[in-house]
Formats: sequence, structure tokens, C-alpha cells
Amino acid sequence: MLQIMRHSDLYHDPVAFVQNVVGVEWCQSHGKKPVFLFPTQTLLEFWEEQLLPVIGSWGGTRFLLFDALVREILDETRPELIDLTLGSSVLLLRFVVQELAQQGLIPYLAQAFPSASFYTALRQELLLLKRAALDPPVFFKMVKGGSQPLQELALVYDRFQQCLNQRQLADAEEKIRLATVDSVHATCWQRLEHLWVIGFTDFTPQQEAFLHQIGNLIPVTVVFDHGPAKRNGILLPAMRTPVRQEKVLISSAGPDKAASSGLNYLQAALWAPESLLPPAASDDSLELFKVKGGSRYEIAAIAVAIKDLLATDPTLTADQIGIITVYPLEQVHQILASYDLPVTVNLRRPIGEEPAAKALLQPLETILSDYEWAEMIKFLRIGGIIPEEELYGVDPPTTFAQWQRTLTNLAATAEQKALIHALLSCLDRLPRQGTYTQFFQTSLAWLDHPCLIKSFLPLNRTPEPYLHARFYQTAVLGKLRGLLQKALALATAVQTPEVSLHEFYLTLEAILALESSQKPTSWASGVRLLTPEEARGVAFRVTFVAGLNEGAMPHLTPGGWLLQEETTQKWPTRYRFPTNVEQLLRERLLFFYVVNTAREKLVLSCCQTSAEGDTLNPSSFWEDVDRLLPAGQYRKEVKVDQLRMARQMAKYPADLDSEIRQKIRGELARRQSNTNGQLGPEAATLLQSIWTVKPLSISALESYGICPFSYFCRYWLQIKPLAEPEIIPSRLTEGSIAHLILREFFLQRRGEVLQRNRLSTYTEEIRALVEQYYPQDHETSMLRHNLLVLGRENLVSTLTKVLQEEVDWGEKTDGRFTPRYLELGFGGITEEADAQSTPAPLVLSIEHASPDQPPLKLWGKIDRVDTDGAGNFVVYDYKSGKAPTKAEITTGKRLQLPFYLLAVLQLFRPGGKPVGAAYYSLRQADRFRGIWHQEALDFGINIKGALSDEEWEAILGNAFSVAFRSYYGMLKGKFPFCPPDQCPHYCVYQPICHHLSWGGEDEDEAE
Repeated sequence: MLQIMRHSDLYHDPVAFVQNVVGVEWCQSHGKKPVFLFPTQTLLEFWEEQLLPVIGSWGGTRFLLFDALVREILDETRPELIDLTLGSSVLLLRFVVQELAQQGLIPYLAQAFPSASFYTALRQELLLLKRAALDPPVFFKMVKGGSQPLQELALVYDRFQQCLNQRQLADAEEKIRLATVDSVHATCWQRLEHLWVIGFTDFTPQQEAFLHQIGNLIPVTVVFDHGPAKRNGILLPAMRTPVRQEKVLISSAGPDKAASSGLNYLQAALWAPESLLPPAASDDSLELFKVKGGSRYEIAAIAVAIKDLLATDPTLTADQIGIITVYPLEQVHQILASYDLPVTVNLRRPIGEEPAAKALLQPLETILSDYEWAEMIKFLRIGGIIPEEELYGVDPPTTFAQWQRTLTNLAATAEQKALIHALLSCLDRLPRQGTYTQFFQTSLAWLDHPCLIKSFLPLNRTPEPYLHARFYQTAVLGKLRGLLQKALALATAVQTPEVSLHEFYLTLEAILALESSQKPTSWASGVRLLTPEEARGVAFRVTFVAGLNEGAMPHLTPGGWLLQEETTQKWPTRYRFPTNVEQLLRERLLFFYVVNTAREKLVLSCCQTSAEGDTLNPSSFWEDVDRLLPAGQYRKEVKVDQLRMARQMAKYPADLDSEIRQKIRGELARRQSNTNGQLGPEAATLLQSIWTVKPLSISALESYGICPFSYFCRYWLQIKPLAEPEIIPSRLTEGSIAHLILREFFLQRRGEVLQRNRLSTYTEEIRALVEQYYPQDHETSMLRHNLLVLGRENLVSTLTKVLQEEVDWGEKTDGRFTPRYLELGFGGITEEADAQSTPAPLVLSIEHASPDQPPLKLWGKIDRVDTDGAGNFVVYDYKSGKAPTKAEITTGKRLQLPFYLLAVLQLFRPGGKPVGAAYYSLRQADRFRGIWHQEALDFGINIKGALSDEEWEAILGNAFSVAFRSYYGMLKGKFPFCPPDQCPHYCVYQPICHHLSWGGEDEDEAE
């Protein structure tokens, strides 16, 4: 017998319901036992948590989900039944549609593009029919003589159902139908005393048919919550099919709904038939947050509020707080975790988003892209081949044969060649046209390939948290293998024609998009993160509801593509199909339950603006709440600047000043500890043994001065970012070519003043040198050929301007200064260096140095030194890009020019007189950006800001001090981050240090 019971306190007090209605005799160890059936895992666990402390033992009583009871019946009656997953159902549906299309039976549906979304939408149509408990013959009669699309849908439905029956396959809805049929043959009812169906808000007709059938075998009581009775605009939980017996139980000791607090007032007044008076004064039991900047800032505001609550209320624990949101749970979890909040959440994500699934699809994407560079590089990396730097210097291959030849030629060892051959053979074996069986077999072979498996298997040396990520991806590989095996078995059983590789790719992509995987999260008990559907019937001391914006809550699911509401509502079975009005009413019911999850405090939040700054409208539910509250009370606008410091400072109750000072001291100590940019004594000793013997480069000192951590990554860890491939020389490469050409040109004219009447001759020599040293095009790529021609002409034009500047300079200075040293090396630099280069380094030391303050040894190569006959000289450093400013030199940020001057004086021209040191901009043909002595004015050099002797010595002395400060910092193993306000605008190591991560000073740009 099936009966309905409505209880006013079902959700508010589960213990009282069980004690007063169900009874606790079932706790005894003998006799038949009741079974409690729940709609969600969350509600099931909540009842267990509430009942176990009171009852103490289940005594054999079980708490089940609806699907679990269905599975128990079928495990007994149909053990051979094969589970049809969501992805496999789409595959089977594709087979059915292709077969009917070839037979010419579905001309309308055959015109659709065979994308993943088409078969997903078609599956939803069949799902609506199954949930409505309409068998294919019944539906076929209903649409006979109707529209062609619906008649074709009936054919697809009928053939799909035939395939399920013939191959003993069953999806979730089919299992309910089969369990309804087989329930009379199951023996599990002999052990059950009563089936209590708890907390559902509605059922599909298929589920109702199942419950009615079970009611013929054992007593079944469907218990609905009657708390929202008499509320306006709420559709009470009900069953579509009539039930003989129904009773309502009103608790005699219901919860106190007097308006003693803002929360109690809202819970009593929301959509109530009669108006209630709000409390005389507002309190903190109810708050309405409005946040600008989008959902991320909204969740950040909630995170800050939770930290404040936990800090101010020592009795409140994280697991007593619930966040109910329509936003993607994974995104919300990431933001809450970034605020160091423990979070308990059930995360499921489409398996197609996992790296292992992307690796499965990569060979297909590589071939379908015609071996495009980016896709091929992804494939090589997945296979364990990290492209060497040489690969980025070749003209990108465009065919499989070119890739094979290029990679084989670059392989240094026989082992590398064998690995490349094994990996590329996977691409070669993939047919461009074949059966689904062939494609699934090749996909399984790729999934089992040692190169792919090795890329995901955990290794002993794998650091945290990557070790956990690898374990998880290894588990995903196992699930993918199971999915492919089921798909292969299905494809083998169904005789299908050949399809293209692109069609198979769309099929596999659709399968992976529908399947999901459980994402591991922390086992710690923390803030509960739930969707509105999961939250009904549970309770928290504090509840946050996020996302109360128009279009988000309430959220209406679009109607069927073919089974549109205006069509289904004309049928005699219209009550079996959901309508938009019913959806809206159930959304109101859901929001009512969400509001009633709070016991002590409720916070509702919405966004005023999106992440892009567009105005957003609040939800109609928000407006209903807002109308109930007195003006100026309970509402709060959260400012964005309050959230930027949230991760660095929280609010504290008593002794606030003392606690803040203590934390500041702790932070200062942390910044000086071994965990913040400072190596231990052992590592520092190792550094000293290296750097006190070998000379350092001046650029290394500059790098340390800008950011010690960046220096550590570049020079000590030697992390080299992979550059994008260039089909023409990069600016850096082109600058090196320009250096080489100028060296060759001036070597032939050392000490010579360039003459204006020979400019054309000089230009031809430069052009010949450009042709000699600039890369030539030996490939057939017309694009690369044209770009190289333009690059050569551009370099000739740039260097011609330099020649013009040299002639003008000679005329202004009466030919006083001429090139003397070209690429002058010191400290052991001899390759492509001036013949006068020396192995001796530039040695600097401080006065009264202690034993732990060794001298500083430097090496370098000076692009050019011009001299006159009186001992005066000028140092130049060529720059193909933007030259540093004079301010960067005077502050010690740039050390190159001052130390080049000292190197010339100490190593090459003792007793000489430096006139200037400048960055020579090749593109602008300008040599004045640098430091110039006042004596330069006497030589015809018209320069602004020439330095006096005192200013000159001050700059050199400051460079000296900065260099030793950096040098001794290196020796002590200090490599902290640079100050926040001095972080370079661009740095290749930002992904490592995360200096500008979300939540910092640059949140506006990140957002």
C-alpha cells in the first residue's frame, strides 16, 4: 500500500519525526527492517548525522538513494544487465541515427550537423519521454499524423529502445522501468518492513510507477515536507498520480516563528499570506550583501565574512557554516581555499576537461589540424618528448614527413630516435577513414602506449602537490580505458559503416563531455559548499546564499527541442511533462528551503556589476526579500578594496593592536627565515666557493639588483623559458647579427674617420655583410622568404642610418674619436672578441674588507671603445631595442657603463681619461643616452646634462656600492622577491613567484 504523509517539521526536526512517527523499534537486531529512501546524498548524510547520536545504532536499517534501491532489484533479477553510461548512450544514439538516415527514414534529422551538441540534445528528448513513462509504441501512436520531426523522433526512440532490449543495455531511466517490471520477482522485500520515501519535492512519472508497484508488495509511505504550506506562489511537493490515502501531520511544538530576529522574521514572512511586523531594531542574524566586480569578488566577500565570524565566535566551527550557490562549485572552492578556509564539497567535473582526456584526444587533434605547430608540440610533450631549443630555430614543418625528418635529424642519440619513431607511429597508424571499431582500438592502443603512461605515472621524485595530481590523472586514465572498452564492445556489436576521422573525433569528444569524474578534495571537515538542490532539508548555524541575480536564481531549464511545451500540453498525457510555470514554482520552493537552512544567521548576496563592469539586476527572489525589510536595515555594500587585503589581514576581537603587532613581527621574521628567499648556510658556502673563484658577469649583478629571486631562477637554477618558434630572426638574434656586422665593418677601418663622399661605398659593404650573416631562405615557404627579404632590407636601412650618424659625428668632433677596440673582452672572454682582449677580470674591492668580504671579479665584453691621440676615450654599448635611461644609471640599476669605464681604465688604458659612456641606439642612430663628462663639451660634443668631476665620481661610487651590496647578498644566499612597487612590468618568472596572483595589488587587471 502506498500512502502520502505531509509533515510540517520534517526538515526542521528529523529526530522528532522518526521518534514520533516512525518509531525506533527497528533498532532491535531481529525482524524485518525499514528502508529510508532519500533524493540526495547530502540529505541522507544529514539525517544520519542527526539520528545516530540519538538512536545509537541502525540495527540493520538502511539509508539509500533512489538509484541504489533500483540497482539492488536489478542485481538480483538481471545480473547480466550492462550499464549504459551517459557517453555510451550518445554513442548508441549516433549509431541508431546513422542507420535510420542511411535507410532514408529520417530526412529531417539527417540534415543536422553531427556535432556533440546535436546528439546530446536528441538524448534529452528521449529522456523526457522515458521520464514521462511513455513507451515507444504509445508515443508512436500519439504523433502519428503529426509533424515530421516528431514522427522521426518516434522512429529514433523505437529503434533506440530495440537496441537496449537486444543487447541488454540500460541507462538510469531504463533501469527504473526494468526494476518496476521485475520488482514482483525480487526477494529483497522479504527483509523489508516499510519503505519510507523522505524529502522528495516531486517525482517523474517513471519513478511514481515504480513506487506504486513497490506499494503493492510492502507498505510505502512518501513523506513530504509541509512547512511551506499556505505560502503564496509555491507549488507544494506532490505526486502526479492519485493516491488513496493522504494525511497531514502538524507539529504541536513547531519552531518559534515570532519576529524575535531578522532571520526569524524573514523565514516567517517570506511569501506568507498575511503581512507580519518586522523586529523593532535590526540585528546581525540577517544580512544582504551587494558586491561589485563579478562573482569572484562576491565569493571573496563571503570568504572574508566567514573568517570574521570564525575569529569573533569561538563556538562556531567551519562545518557549521554552509554556502549555497548556483556558481560553479570548483571555482568557488578555489577562491575559498585561497583564503585558507577548510571546505567540504563534492566536486564532479566533465572527464573531457581532465589532462588525461585531452591527451587521449591529442593525436586526433594533431592530424585534423594538418600537423599544425602548436598541436604537434602538445602531442610531443604528452609523449614525453620535450622539444629542444634547436626545434624552435627551424622553419615549422607542415606535413607528417617533414616532422618525421626534422625530429629525427635533431635527435642526438639512438634512444631519442627510437622514442620519436614509436611516438610518430601512433599518428601514422590512425586511419583517416575507418570503422568505429578500428578507431576505438587505435585509441585504446594510444592510451596504453608507454610514452603516454609515463607522462602521467607518479614518480618518486615528483614533488607535492604534483604527486597527488599524477595519482588522480592515473585514476582518470583507468576510467578512460573502461569507457573506451565499453564503447569498443558496443561498436563491435553494432555493424556500422565507415566514418571519417573527424566524425569519430566529434563522437569521442561528445562521450567525454558527458562522462564525469569525482575530483578529490580535502578530507578535513570544513565549510559545506552545496548547490540549491543539494541544500534542501539540511541545516547550518550560518548559511550564505550566493548568486541571487537575474538569470541565475531562479534558473529555468530550456524546454525540449522537439518536445516543446506548446506541443506537449495539447496531448492527453500533458501532466507528465514539466512546464515553465511549474519550474518557476519549484524554484520558489527551493529558495524557501534554502532560506530555512539557516538556524542563527543568513547572508544573501548578489552582484551589482559583472567582472567587465556591466550593471547586473538582482533576482526576483532578492527583490521579494528586499521588500519585506525596513529601509536602511540589514543591507550592506561590500567595497572591493576591502577584499584586496583580506588574505593578508583579518579582523580580530579583543587585543586587536597586540595581535596585529605580533603578526607583523612574525611576518618580518618569516621574511628573514630560510623559507623566504634565503638559502641555508651549507648552500651559501657552496655559492661562495664558486663565485669567489670565477668572475661574475655585470648583467648578473644587474639582474640581482632588479629582483634577486629572478636572478636565482635564471643564473642558479638555470630555468630557461621555452620561446615561441620564429620563422624569422627575433629582435635579440637580429641584434647579435648587427653587432657582428658592425664589428666586421669597423675592423677594416680601425682608427679611420668615415667620409661623407664614401657613404655609398660604405652602404654597399654593409649590404654585403648583411647578405653574408643574415639567415638565408633554403625552403620553399614563400611567406618565410618574403619575411626574410623584408628583414634584411630593414637591417640594411638601420645600419645605413648608423653610418650616417658616424659621418655626422666625425664632422662635429673634427674626427677626434675613432674606433679602437671592437668587442673588447675581459675576464676570459675571447670568442669573437678583439685581439686586445685579456683573460684578466675587473677586480674591485672595498677598503678595510673583512675575511667574509672577498673582492668582486667581473667579466664582460665591451661593444666598442673610441679613442683619440691624447688618451681620452668613449665607451659604447650597442642597443637594438630601447636604451636604458640616465636615471637608471645614476641610481645604480644599470651597472654596465660604469664598470665598462673602470675596466678600460684598469685593464687597457691606465692613466687614460674617460669622456663618456653611452648606449648606442642602432634603430634611432643615437649615442647620447648615457653619462658624459663636462670635457665632452670641449670636443664639439653638444650634450645636455654633462657631469662635473664630483657628479661623475658620485655615479661611479654609487655603482660600486650597489654592486657590492648585491654581491654580498649573493654570497649569503639571499634571493628574496623584489619590493612589490618595483616588480618589473614583464618578467618570464612571474608564473613561478606568483607575485601578481589574484587577490594582490593588480586585481583590477586580473579581473
